[in-house]
Amino acid sequence: MNKCTLLVDGNWMLQSRTAVLFDKFEKNNPLNIKQAAADELTELMARSINVVINRFRCIDNIVIVADGGSWRKQLPIPSSVSEIVYKGNRQLDKEFDWDLIYKTFNTFIDHCKSIGLTVTQFPNIEGDDWIWYWTKRLNAEGTSCVIWSVDNDLKQLVQLDPTTKAFTVWYNDKNGLWINDIQQEKPISDIDFFLNPQYQSPILESLKSRAKSSVNYINPNSIILSKIICGDSGDNIKSVFRYQKNNRTYKVTEKVCDKMMTELNINNIDDLIQNVKSVAKWICSQSTYKSYSPDQSKIEEMIEYNIKLVWLDEHVIPTTLITTMTQQEYKEYDISYIKSNYKILIKSNEEDFMRNLFEDM
Repeated sequence: MNKCTLLVDGNWMLQSRTAVLFDKFEKNNPLNIKQAAADELTELMARSINVVINRFRCIDNIVIVADGGSWRKQLPIPSSVSEIVYKGNRQLDKEFDWDLIYKTFNTFIDHCKSIGLTVTQFPNIEGDDWIWYWTKRLNAEGTSCVIWSVDNDLKQLVQLDPTTKAFTVWYNDKNGLWINDIQQEKPISDIDFFLNPQYQSPILESLKSRAKSSVNYINPNSIILSKIICGDSGDNIKSVFRYQKNNRTYKVTEKVCDKMMTELNINNIDDLIQNVKSVAKWICSQSTYKSYSPDQSKIEEMIEYNIKLVWLDEHVIPTTLITTMTQQEYKEYDISYIKSNYKILIKSNEEDFMRNLFEDM
């Protein structure tokens, strides 16, 4: 217990650090300028990881995840959104040398893997799926996790393992620390404060005290349900019902979604799965939508489709891919070396070489 692992959203880290160097990665630039930018990008990624693990001193291990494609893009698409491609709104600007950018990233994570860090990337498995896997596995083993990302979809993974009391939180400098709402502090007078160990976690208190900006609490079920019904523009996921009015497209809003969940007593994903027909029927019954001829069967189809796109869980991820995930080795790395010198993430040095040599003996 009292272990804490940083889960690095590698794709977000790459995109966010590349953004400050875009002008240097223009295809028309001389090769020496682009190569210098690649070196700078590598150092930015290494420095960024170093900053986070030094801010949160309780972190004692790192896992880096990256996309390897998406099994979700192979799902049958409902007829009502046949022209919509999952994450199809993410177009790379052709002005930039993306081949060099991705080559730089792959070289970086290959080096991280070579020095002993856990790095996970596999064909058809998204980085989000890997983060889901590591949070479930590590929390069950008694290790808490910090998801370092700006992907709001990953907030659905903030949790508290009821058996081990290990937890997962979501963090980035701009948006702060996000914690499962069942871990909110109780008043001193409340007996639960003394009886429930989740309110007394030294790791959680350390994370909260060192967060650069706000500390927030969230119900992960609300993230899942809202994105399934209302859609997610970031991933090009459409609402389960849309209609045209005055040349504009309207959808089921979060306010309407909240009202529906309350009236149908739907509190989590399991409730939604068991009441797909009731949800579709409720949407069709709303006076605002009736004149636009909502089709209950199509709404049901969209709900089933969006569940697969949004929900990070073993019930939707293909069994073959989960089997691949379970075969991934989790390596424990002494990150005190990285805390003292971020360049270990860029290139091996004599100290690192000697340490590995003695470990092998």
